[in-house]
Amino acid sequence: MTKRCALILGLAVWATLGVLRAAPAGEDYGRVRIKKFPIAMQCYTYRRYTFVEAVEKTKALGLKYLQAYPGQPFSPQEKELKVDHAMTPAQVDKVKRAAADAGLQVVSYGVVDMGRTEADMRRVFEFARRLGIRTIETEPQDADYPVLEPLVKEYDIRIAIHNHPEPSKYAKPETVVDHLKGLDERIGSGADIGHWMRGGRVPVDCLKLLRGRILDVHLKDRSDFGTA
Repeated sequence: MTKRCALILGLAVWATLGVLRAAPAGEDYGRVRIKKFPIAMQCYTYRRYTFVEAVEKTKALGLKYLQAYPGQPFSPQEKELKVDHAMTPAQVDKVKRAAADAGLQVVSYGVVDMGRTEADMRRVFEFARRLGIRTIETEPQDADYPVLEPLVKEYDIRIAIHNHPEPSKYAKPETVVDHLKGLDERIGSGADIGHWMRGGRVPVDCLKLLRGRILDVHLKDRSDFGTA
């Protein structure tokens, strides 16, 4: 995985970060080189609550980062205001301030349909830039890449390709690998290990296939394969 990869917590999970294999008994972790991985809460975990409430719950867990998702009501007092890229600049600043007041930062956004035109996609990038977001999670169509890649370079904001389960086109990591060939390295994988397990795939094997192009990881607490 790349050194700037972010791990996103989802669906009431906790994670111990380290190597992607089981550590041998008696491993001296003082000798193991483990890079720092920022851990963020995917706000969809708290989809029954508002964004402000998700901020409060995330702060209580001791986490510092958030992944916003489109459509979450902003607060109990302003449920009609949805957190997404249709917000006005003043409304975006309101979201940023709500997180900052709690000592948190919104670092990524998704999974979002960015639209098919440059104008549609640029609106998402502008939202991300104003909010200070580094990574956008999406599932591009084939025709989107020639438009997306120049915007990635212009804004220096990364695109992480999410892998929803089938019938999503990116359900298999091999498909993501094929689409990434020749593209700017700021376009990579938004690996969701829970969805791979739903498709009967072993997450560690999938991560190995995508090694070097993983920008973001969704962790889910699952113990079975092939179930919805």
